[in-house]
Amino acid sequence: MKTYNVTLTSQITGKVTKFYEDVSLNTVQLIIEANDSMMMADEICDGESHELNCDLYIKVERS
Repeated sequence: MKTYNVTLTSQITGKVTKFYEDVSLNTVQLIIEANDSMMMADEICDGESHELNCDLYIKVERS
């Protein structure tokens, strides 16, 4: 099973606000939805930062 590391970073301070280690793609999708975003997890698993909402960036990398 593929697992991912997810980093949420504040757009204002640039500091990491949450870090999730070795989570499934389903969990990544739940994190996205919990932050009021409509993006799909499988579209952002590229190791790049993406704007999650007006407060946070999300970065999803394979672990």
